[in-house]
Amino acid sequence: MIFSFAIDGSDSSFIVLQMKLNVLSLLPAELQQLYQYLEVEFNPLHLCRKVMPILESLEQQEHCMQYVDMLKQVLLVRLIKQVSNLDAI
Repeated sequence: MIFSFAIDGSDSSFIVLQMKLNVLSLLPAELQQLYQYLEVEFNPLHLCRKVMPILESLEQQEHCMQYVDMLKQVLLVRLIKQVSNLDAI
């Protein structure tokens, strides 16, 4: 239970929770854009080109730099998952 909301731990329940709490509106514009690229418009062919400038910007910000490596790992996993889905077709 997070903030009095029952969640089951799935990605969809976290997305619903963040939408209810309007968490995205509290984030800086570059993190909102990163979310948009990863979760809304996921396009593997253009993802790296779109996301790299955001990650480079985050690396320059002291309070964000610690998360950049983890974000890169998430990006890689998403791309590999997408490629594996294509292979299964």
